[in-house]
Amino acid sequence: PSMPCRASTEDLLRGPMKTARVLIIIVSYNVSELLQKCLQSVFEQDCSFPLQVVVVDNVSTDDTLARVRENFPQVTLLVNQHNVGFAAGNNQALAAYGVQAEAPPPYALLLNPDTIVRPGALRLLHNTMQDHPDLGILGPRIVNPDGSLQSGVLRFPSFTGLLKSMIPLSRGPRPTCPASGLADSDWILGACMMVRGELLRTVGVLDEHYFLYGEEKDWCFRARQGGWRVAVLGDAEVVHYGGQSTRQVAPSSYETFIDSQVRFYCKHYPALHRGMFLSSTATQTALMAGAARFFAWRRGPREQEWRDRLATYQAGRRRALDYLLGRRPLPSV
Repeated sequence: PSMPCRASTEDLLRGPMKTARVLIIIVSYNVSELLQKCLQSVFEQDCSFPLQVVVVDNVSTDDTLARVRENFPQVTLLVNQHNVGFAAGNNQALAAYGVQAEAPPPYALLLNPDTIVRPGALRLLHNTMQDHPDLGILGPRIVNPDGSLQSGVLRFPSFTGLLKSMIPLSRGPRPTCPASGLADSDWILGACMMVRGELLRTVGVLDEHYFLYGEEKDWCFRARQGGWRVAVLGDAEVVHYGGQSTRQVAPSSYETFIDSQVRFYCKHYPALHRGMFLSSTATQTALMAGAARFFAWRRGPREQEWRDRLATYQAGRRRALDYLLGRRPLPSV
C-alpha cells in the first residue's frame, strides 16, 4: 500500500540517507508564506518511496528559517551567509546529498518555493522516470494560480523566432502542453524539474555562472547534447506563482535576466543570434517604457505600478544597449 511521504521522510532523517529515491531541493529567498504552502503540498503527496527534502536559504530576512524549523522539522536546512543564486544553491544540496553522497538517490527534484505540487504529481513524475530510462529531465504541466497554462513544451531560440521577436511589440509563441502523456521538449521551466542521478554524473550540475534565469535552459541544452531526452508530463500538474522573489528587486532582476540570456547565446549560438536578441530587447523595452511613462503621467490609481514598470524597462534597455555598444564586456565562456 502507498505510504504518505511525511512518514518516509521522518524515517529517512533518523540516519544517513541510504534509501531516498528522490532528493527535493528548494532554494528560497524571502517567500516564507509561499514556502510553507509549497512544503505542505510536498508532504501531502501520496507516494511509496522515501524523500529527502532540503531547503537552501539565500539569506532571507523574513521568518523563513523559524517557520521551517517549527512546522517542518523533517526538512534539512542549508543556510547561506550571502545570496549565492539559484544555480549555486541547488548545487550545494546536490553536492551534499546527491552526486557526492555515500548513496545518492536516483532522482533529484528542483522545486521553486512559490509552487504548489498538485496531488499525485510527484508520484507520476517518479514513475514516468522509472518507466523511461532515456529520460534525463522531466517536468510537469505548470499552471498559473487561476489554472491557465503557464509553461509546458519549450523550444530553444531559433533564427526565425529571433527575427520575429524584432518586430515591435511582437509576442512570443503561446505556451503549449499536452493534457496527458509525454511530450518531448527542448527545455523545461526550472520551477519544477526532475533530474536523473546518472545525468548529474555524466552531464554535470547547473552552471553557477548563471546567478538567476537561464540555468535550466543551459542544463537542458547540455543534457540533450549528451544524448538525454527532455520531456513534459501533461498528467502531472504544479501551480507556479512566479517571480515572487525577483519582483522585490525587479530592475536588477531584469538586468540579471538579460545577462543570463547573453551568457546562453555566447555559450551555444553564433554571435548573430546574440545580436538579434539584444536588438529586440532594446527595441521592445524602449516601447514598453514609453507606454509605462504615459500611464504613470496620467496619475491614476496604478501610478506607482507603472512607475515601477518604467524603472524595470529602462534598466533592461540600458543593459541591452550596454552589450550592443560594447560598454559591457561579454561573459567569458
